[in-house]
Amino acid sequence: MEKPEKIIEDVLSLKADYFMPQYSYASDALVQAAHKAGIKVGIWTVNDETAMAKMRDLGVDAITSDRPDLLKEVLGR
Repeated sequence: MEKPEKIIEDVLSLKADYFMPQYSYASDALVQAAHKAGIKVGIWTVNDETAMAKMRDLGVDAITSDRPDLLKEVLGR
């Protein structure tokens, strides 16, 4: 996989303000690089409680899930 900075550089070249990778590609470095560049990060499709908590802890801006009930519980809402 490419370095997070290179991925975000490519996203910026598209004039995008939102990046939406599949959750298994998300990492702290990728989220930090995106946020540093002013790009929001949305993750898809997270249906597992452990993965939801990890995405929450990474500070992603949005999580897509087929389990909104579980996601709501994990996010404490």
